[in-house]
Amino acid sequence: MDKYYVYLHRTVSDDKVFYVGSGCGKRMITKAGRSIPWNTIAKEQQWYSTILKQDMPKSEARDLELMLINHYRPKGNVTLAKIESLDFKDDLDYILKTFEYSEISPSGLVYKQK
Repeated sequence: MDKYYVYLHRTVSDDKVFYVGSGCGKRMITKAGRSIPWNTIAKEQQWYSTILKQDMPKSEARDLELMLINHYRPKGNVTLAKIESLDFKDDLDYILKTFEYSEISPSGLVYKQK
């Protein structure tokens, strides 16, 4: 059975999406392992979580997550668009070829398996 889901974190005051994520289990409500922008927003404002789609394979959840990050451009996510706007495109290409996302890594990255 596919166990992954895609979720949104929204601020209570204005219902704006400040984070898009994918995961399984209690990832949606876990505060550990979040980015600095996420922690800043979560400290300053009340927020809540909603699941957009569930019972998905991991790859499908990640694809939907990335599509929604691109759509919402949430402040709690460090988006690829923000990284690409900086002057280290060659470094970014290396990173994308060498690493992949991992929920269990403290950095969120692990070496890609060959």
